[in-house]
Amino acid sequence: MNPANLARTCGQPSCHPGMPEKIAKAKIHRDVNEKKSGAPFYVQKILLWVLPRSYFF
Repeated sequence: MNPANLARTCGQPSCHPGMPEKIAKAKIHRDVNEKKSGAPFYVQKILLWVLPRSYFF
């Protein structure tokens, strides 16, 4: 998706109606599979390690 079209594309009634241009420029949807996403990357890794092990208790 082209960043220049985020307000128009994501601002549709089925997604985020009336989204302002300022919010459209922000990084809203992160790829948690990349380290550059920060905390969400590490939280996902921890949960993927802890949750399967919790079934054994």
